[in-house]
Amino acid sequence: MEQGIVYDQRTHCHHLKHTNLTNIPEIHSQHPTSAMDGSSFNRIPAELRNEIFELALTSSGPVELRRGNEPGLLQASRQIRQETQSVFWAGNDFIINVTVDSGVQIAKEIAALDLDRLRLIPHIIVKESFVLRSRRNVRGPNQVNDLEVVLDALAARGAVKQQIVLEVAYEIADNVSAHTRGSPQRVAVMLEERKKYNRWLWECALLNYPA
Repeated sequence: MEQGIVYDQRTHCHHLKHTNLTNIPEIHSQHPTSAMDGSSFNRIPAELRNEIFELALTSSGPVELRRGNEPGLLQASRQIRQETQSVFWAGNDFIINVTVDSGVQIAKEIAALDLDRLRLIPHIIVKESFVLRSRRNVRGPNQVNDLEVVLDALAARGAVKQQIVLEVAYEIADNVSAHTRGSPQRVAVMLEERKKYNRWLWECALLNYPA
């Protein structure tokens, strides 16, 4: 059985080729008009309005993290937006699904997110989809994968260690032997090796983009 890989941040992190995030423009959304600021809804007691907002803007599951994903309620009026932004962003966990060749586009979406909203998010689930193969599923220190690009973008925008939750969704490749397929222990070892590598990538991103 192959021995586990030890990822040394001090000797390897600086070798990673990071995506140039400095040229990705930051996009700020426009504040809505005050067309509804004087509506009867705004005369409802603040405590009751907050309960309505919480029911309307929080979800039992994670919300996709991307630019333009705010509910229409936040666009109703300037006052409602001021009251509800923190409810939506601080009241939900968010998820980023990383698939093959999606890293650069996701990094652009992250760069376009408002920093104040990003910092309100309690947890960002970064879920990588990949194929378990018979050979190692990790890459060398001079290769860049989609997850690395996404984690770099999050670190560059100020995401903190405890905010990021790393998950892996996988399928088993056809070239994996029937013996390995039939051994949950072997599959678990392969999966844990990938998770270890992903944690190392996040630690490297934090070192390369310190808060």
